[in-house]
Amino acid sequence: ILEPVIRPEYPPDDTGRVIIDTPAAIDARDMPELTRTADKILVPVLPSDSDIHACARCIANLLLVAKVHRSEKRLVIIANRARRYTKAYQSLMRFLQSLRNERRLSPHTESAYNRDLRTLVAYCDEHGITAWDELDPQHIRSFAAQCHRRGLAPRSVQRRLSATRSLFRYLIREGELKRDPSADVQAPKSRKRLPVTLDADTMARLLEFRTDDSLGVRDKAIMELFYSSGLRLAELLSLDLADLDLRDRAVRVMGKGRKTRIVPVGRQAAAALSRWLAERATIAGVGELAVFVGVNGRRLGPRIVQRRIAQWA
Repeated sequence: ILEPVIRPEYPPDDTGRVIIDTPAAIDARDMPELTRTADKILVPVLPSDSDIHACARCIANLLLVAKVHRSEKRLVIIANRARRYTKAYQSLMRFLQSLRNERRLSPHTESAYNRDLRTLVAYCDEHGITAWDELDPQHIRSFAAQCHRRGLAPRSVQRRLSATRSLFRYLIREGELKRDPSADVQAPKSRKRLPVTLDADTMARLLEFRTDDSLGVRDKAIMELFYSSGLRLAELLSLDLADLDLRDRAVRVMGKGRKTRIVPVGRQAAAALSRWLAERATIAGVGELAVFVGVNGRRLGPRIVQRRIAQWA
C-alpha cells in the first residue's frame, strides 16, 4: 500500500497475493524474491499514458524474472485499474505518510503498519468495500476472525486491530470518518508469558569467548555494548563514530520516535569498543561512518548480528 521509496519488502498477504502500488518505483533487485514467494501479483494502472507504460514494463520484467527464478508453479500477474486509487486510497496514503512525518516512527514500525493495513485492504476488496465509511463493527470482527482462522497468532491479530484503530482515529481527526467501527472489537486473548532473562553468571560465561580475529573482536564489542547499555538492535546498528565518546564512556543513541538520549557505557564495554575501533580501521570502507561494519566494509545489517550472537551462544 505504501509507495516504495528505498527497496521495500513485498511480503504476500494471507492469500499469497502481493499488491504493487507504484510499478515505476519497484526495484528490479526485489523481483526474484517477489516472483518466488507470491502466487498472484496485482499491478494497478492509473489512467495516464506514463502509468500504463510503467505497468507494461513492470509486468514484462516480472515475467522475464519469473522464467528464471520460479518453478513450474503457476504465477498470476494482473493489471487492473484498481479501486485503490480513490479517495479511500489517498486517505490511507496520507495516514502512512503521517506516521513518518508527524509521529516520526521508525522504518520498521512504519513497515509493520503497512503490512497490517495491506491485509485490511485485501479484506475490503474481497467483500466489495470501496470506502472506509462502509465498514461497520461486524466487518472488523469478521476481519479479525479471518486472520485468526488463517493461523495468525492472537498477539498478531491484536497488532492488526491496533493498526486499524490508528487509521480510523486519523480519519476521524481529518473529518473523513464519523465513527470508529473497530472501537468495540476485541482480539483473541493471548497467553501471558514472562520474559526469559539471563542471570549475571550466565551472561559472564556468554561474554567469555576468544577473539582471535577482527570479527570476533567486533562481536565482543557488540555484545558488551548490548549488555552494558541496554541498546535495541536497531539503535546499535545505527551508531556512527561521532556518537561514541569513550573518554566519558557514553554513547548518543537515536531511539524510538527519533528521540536522542545519552547512554552510559560500562568499563568492559568501553575497552571492547576501543579494541574494535583499532580493528575497524583495517576493514571499514572509505567514508563509512558506521561503528560496526562487516567484511564488505559497510554498515552491518540486523540479520548478521542475530546470526553471529546465536553462533557464540
